[in-house]
Amino acid sequence: MEYIYEDIVNRYYRELYQGVVTSGMFRRMYPTLTLEQVEDLFQDSFLAVYKNIKENKVAKDTHWKSYIMQILKNKANNLLRHEMRNDNLDTTPDAADKRQYRLFKKVEEEWTAMHDDSDDITKDAELQCTINKEILLTPEPCKTIIKMFYFENMTMEQIASHTNFKNSSTVKAKKSQCMLRLRDRAKQVLEYAGFTFGKQ
Repeated sequence: MEYIYEDIVNRYYRELYQGVVTSGMFRRMYPTLTLEQVEDLFQDSFLAVYKNIKENKVAKDTHWKSYIMQILKNKANNLLRHEMRNDNLDTTPDAADKRQYRLFKKVEEEWTAMHDDSDDITKDAELQCTINKEILLTPEPCKTIIKMFYFENMTMEQIASHTNFKNSSTVKAKKSQCMLRLRDRAKQVLEYAGFTFGKQ
């Protein structure tokens, strides 16, 4: 099948630009990237599409949205690896980063116990980044409950006494609800970007 680059641009450029750049979705996946870097990577991805079409490197029946997003993610990962190799500063995470990492690992442990597809969710680097970002953006009261339980190691009874929840059972039910919503938000962001999970 012969693909025409202009047709690809006309069909997907505006839609993907809105999702990747304008909405800020890609920076939620890669929070260390600047808006300018995301825009450059987006443009470079379409240039790569043009080159691949010219060199007949595109398979038949290509799903173009996923194809372009995969190129974009590969370029973002390459850029981050390059920056890491060339960073002469101390790369040891600061205290806040360490706390956030510990929180993520505790969240991961609970998901592993709760969900059959947790391996697909927690072992992917892109989704780990997204989960960390979603934790920071979690609305109240979920943010407080997650922080108290996973970071401050408070019991359900202690959380109940520090919040407006009636008792520990109510807190436990709310925490489970919060975790499911957090998980679903993270999955939604990645699915929009073309990430697929091994188990449905």
